[in-house]
Amino acid sequence: MKYPNYLMLISFKLKFKYLLICCMLCLSRYHFAQEVTKITVNPLDLRQGNYTLSDLAESIEYIPLETNDKCLIGSIYYFDISENYIIVYCPQTLNLYLFDRNGHFISQIGKHGEGPQDYLGYSISCLLIDEKRNRIIVHDKHQCKQLVFDLRGRFVSSVTMDEKTGTGHYERLYNDLFFIYTNNYNGNMPFVYEIRDINLQLMSENIKTVYFKRGQGVSMIGTPRHYLYNNKIQWKETSLNDTIYTVENDCSFKPKYVVNAGKHEVTPELSATPDIFKFRQRMREYVNFDLFFETQDKLLISYIFGNRKYYYCYYDKNDQALLYFKSDKGIPNDYDGGLDFWPTRQDNNTLYAFYDAYLFTEHLSGMKKEGLKGNPKDIKSFKKMMQILDPEDNPVLMIVKLKE
Repeated sequence: MKYPNYLMLISFKLKFKYLLICCMLCLSRYHFAQEVTKITVNPLDLRQGNYTLSDLAESIEYIPLETNDKCLIGSIYYFDISENYIIVYCPQTLNLYLFDRNGHFISQIGKHGEGPQDYLGYSISCLLIDEKRNRIIVHDKHQCKQLVFDLRGRFVSSVTMDEKTGTGHYERLYNDLFFIYTNNYNGNMPFVYEIRDINLQLMSENIKTVYFKRGQGVSMIGTPRHYLYNNKIQWKETSLNDTIYTVENDCSFKPKYVVNAGKHEVTPELSATPDIFKFRQRMREYVNFDLFFETQDKLLISYIFGNRKYYYCYYDKNDQALLYFKSDKGIPNDYDGGLDFWPTRQDNNTLYAFYDAYLFTEHLSGMKKEGLKGNPKDIKSFKKMMQILDPEDNPVLMIVKLKE
């Protein structure tokens, strides 16, 4: 009678070990799934890759903004684009201009000034087209107000905000939400991220940004960057925080990537120095991250190092390697022979950038005519634009649709 009991005990132990191993495997897989990808940038190791625009782009569209005496535009700082409209802010004129989706000029939006219906051009922190409500939202951080115009450029309303929220930077209206990072200049509290609804009611407040004192004030090195990917905002912190977060649907911040430059990373000691001249001189020795974007298998990264030189690279998610583009202007354009491309904004599978018209005309003489890999229709459309483009024209919007 002892043998069956002994066998039952052995069987129980084996089953227990099996269950224990299964649990450990599950926990291991869960931990692996939750693990944050770590990327180290070394500006002295510039291994080149073969990634080009034809590898990335499904299609490329160019929209030259109409040029006339009512809308002469220099560089473009802020802009927004919807299904039928494009709005841009020109820092040279301090004005906002509205165009249709084909680049035809519609109207100037409001005007620079200190009146109740005016905005201070130099203090605009974001532009948002809310097409479904027939309105344009302009945030003026110095006057702590939000102005609303209709899609004909007519003033609708103005909302005054409290100082903390009003002096923040409004980055995106997505699913009727404002995503804001607020500044605090008196040193009493850290910078704060806020998420507010369409009526500016606070939905979530997350303290994430690293801040520090320099002299009598508070400084933040490196502007926080964001991009929209998989319908979620991906948020890169300042130079003193090397994490890219995903802002989840519940407004929580989930770490996704850790991107730093090792010994070339900006130090808190340098950032806190009160000597501005010394600070600017020493910053050349460190990597200053600029923009981040993402595709299905790549993380695109740009940064400044040395004598303010820009570097363009990408992290290959499959090979887990950091490689540099062969062009010093961005992603090499073997798609249609146009300018090498580096985006300034990403909305899911679409990348955007504005380029001055003269850059295209300067590029004309050296433009590639053979070995292009893009859609023949897109190549023909680009060549047609080049035939009529004048170097004095308004900037051209370049839109790159990513491959699925």
